[in-house]
Order: sequence, then structure tokens, then C-alpha cells
Amino acid sequence: MTGFFKGISKHEVSAPLKGVAGGDPCYNCKLYEKCNKPRMEPYGKGKAGILLMGEAPGEEEDRRGIPFVGKSGDFLKKSLYRLGIDMDEDCFRINAVNCRPTDKEGNNRKPNNKEINSCRFKWKNALKELKPKKLILLGGVPIESFVGERFDDIGGVERWVGWTIPDQDYRVWVYPNYHPSHILRQSNNPSYEKYFKKYLKQAIEHDEPFKETDDHVVILTNESDVIEYLN
Repeated sequence: MTGFFKGISKHEVSAPLKGVAGGDPCYNCKLYEKCNKPRMEPYGKGKAGILLMGEAPGEEEDRRGIPFVGKSGDFLKKSLYRLGIDMDEDCFRINAVNCRPTDKEGNNRKPNNKEINSCRFKWKNALKELKPKKLILLGGVPIESFVGERFDDIGGVERWVGWTIPDQDYRVWVYPNYHPSHILRQSNNPSYEKYFKKYLKQAIEHDEPFKETDDHVVILTNESDVIEYLN
């Protein structure tokens, strides 16, 4: 596999799904049937070429039809503003899952694997159409959606936050970070907010031009391949 994040994906959900009505991945998920604003579209003007990817719409997002509003959106907006970035003017924003997932009581819940896989085509299309320079993954679900089609075992969020990744498939710099709502829930542990702001600043201030990875670079992802290559 040449380059970082280069090669054939494990999941090609952007293609029509076999056995699914109309070839539409949304019919495999069906979250659109239970929310107010289904199939939420990317929002923002993106003047700075930054795409923010969250997890899924919450109650306020689903009511207004806009990603990253409410308390977590306000926190992110203020954090970006301190770095000279206007979230509405300078960024596009989207979610890894674009219909609100709810439990039996109507409360927010984490998207499941089927929902994450079914909605992957949305951010893929956004990357192709919007062509951002930077992609900031905010939370475990967008990290799982973006990284999970390259690796069988992606580990937890802690494994990825703080990285600066040149993605060769989409020609975009990728910056995994915590989700703002996680930071707000960890008010008794200020170290999370410290690192969230550090990694956000790192992403915003990074200005290295994107380069194609040289063909002689080989990425090995398991021990047996490493041993064979060294031998």
C-alpha cells in the first residue's frame, strides 16, 4: 500500500448497495424516517477550506437542520474564533451520520455501525465536491467512519487525536480531535479541554502544502508484513 491512507477501501458504501431499494444506502439505515431534518447537508461557506466533521445531529441540530449548533456548537465556534476562524464563514461542517439517531425514549444516542457505514457516502461526496484543504474529525464516530475503512482495528479515540495526516485518496490534511460535547462533559478534568484546544490550534495553524507521498514509501499495518518486508 503506497502512501498514507492510500489503497482500496474495505467498504465501498458510496456505490449502490445490492438488494437495497433504489440502490440508496439510506434505505439500509432508515434513520431518515424518524427525524425532523433528514439527510442533513453540509453547511457553511468554507472560505478557509476547512471541513469540520461531527458525529451526528442532536436534538437542536435536527430542529434547525444545521450541524454543530447548541452548546457543543457554541463551544466549538468560540474555540475557533479565538484562533481567528469564523465557523460560518471559514468552515464547512457536516456529520459522519446525517440523520439524528434516537433511542426508544427519543433521546440522542451514538450511531451504530450500520448507520455509520450507510452514511459514509455523504462525507465522501462532500470531500469530492467541496475539495477542502483540511478535514477536522471531531469525535469517535467521524474517526471510525473515516479511518475504519482503511484498518480493521482502529482502537479508540485516544489513538488518533493529535495526528496530522496527509490523506492521499482525498488529497486533504486530516486532524482527528475530541468532540466538543465530550469536552463539556469532562468539566471536572480540564486536561481534555487543554488538549482539545491544542490540537485544534495545531490544525488551524498547520500550513504545509499538500504533497503526494512518494511511491517508494510503503505503509505496513500488521506485524507479519513488517517481518516479511524486513527479511
